Amino acid sequence: MVALNFFATGSFQSPSRDLCGMSQASVHRCIRAVTDGLYAVAARYINFPEDHTHQAARASQFDSVAGIPMVQGVVDGVHINLRAPTRDRDVFLNRKGTYLMNVQVVCNQGMRIMHVCAQYPGSVHDAFILAQSYIPAISEGHPPRMRGWLLGDRGYPLRPWLMMPIRRPQSNAESRYNEAHAATRGVVERCFGLLKMRFRRLDRSGGALQYDPDRVGRIIVACCVLHSIAQQRADVMEEEEPGEPEEASDPEEEGEEEEVGEDGRATGHRHHRGAGYGWEASRRHRLGQRARDTLIAARFAHLGEGVVVQGTRTIDRVLIGL
Repeated sequence: MVALNFFATGSFQSPSRDLCGMSQASVHRCIRAVTDGLYAVAARYINFPEDHTHQAARASQFDSVAGIPMVQGVVDGVHINLRAPTRDRDVFLNRKGTYLMNVQVVCNQGMRIMHVCAQYPGSVHDAFILAQSYIPAISEGHPPRMRGWLLGDRGYPLRPWLMMPIRRPQSNAESRYNEAHAATRGVVERCFGLLKMRFRRLDRSGGALQYDPDRVGRIIVACCVLHSIAQQRADVMEEEEPGEPEEASDPEEEGEEEEVGEDGRATGHRHHRGAGYGWEASRRHRLGQRARDTLIAARFAHLGEGVVVQGTRTIDRVLIGL
């Protein structure tokens, strides 16, 4: 009860202590034990079933949203605030002076989380996290274990198994594809909203998590486990906006489009579309992006080992059916 109150209310440990009449040390041990227990069984509830039956069911459910066939999931990154780390704090800092974790999630049409990676700092690009994750391994084999594709935003590179919106649609069919893509990919945005509504501890309205990055990663995974259990049991909640607007992880939402290389790293080239965040800030952001991503990947590969929970097609083929 203490741990659930801590996850759900967004409060610090003191209110949980007062609610249950426990000492601060007991509350701390309780929250830690429950977090570690949920983390240990995460693979039981957060997984990506690869058998034909599950893949066919996922594709059918996503097809019912807007008619895009063979979709196996939607992927995106979400930022979670944390206190300034004692080590390597610069890589957790965003341009607004906030310390963040960048968490990758893949969910199904029912907003059940099938994959979560909660080990990278907020300065790492979404596409780079995806390239280092388990997802390419199940999508690029011979034959691939995933028979279909994921949908992602413009922050990701186009892959045979990862479909993006068309940047500048030239026909009605391409415009309809973009509309269908947006409607289908919106599932992951609703998943983030629901996750943060259930667990205010992950929302910035609850304040930054006062823990080191490894512990924050475990708390995130624990909340994702509880979320997936709730979705499996059809625990319906009315969606509402979290306390403050989400920090945008998609370059397009910031008024820019950022190119992504074949290795999943940002190339450093941005196409300004008006509403940017200032030339100087843009220059600082793109300088050394690839080198920084490589350094961060090596430095944080150990972070929260196990926090990553696992389980040639073209857009033209999809356009035929839209």
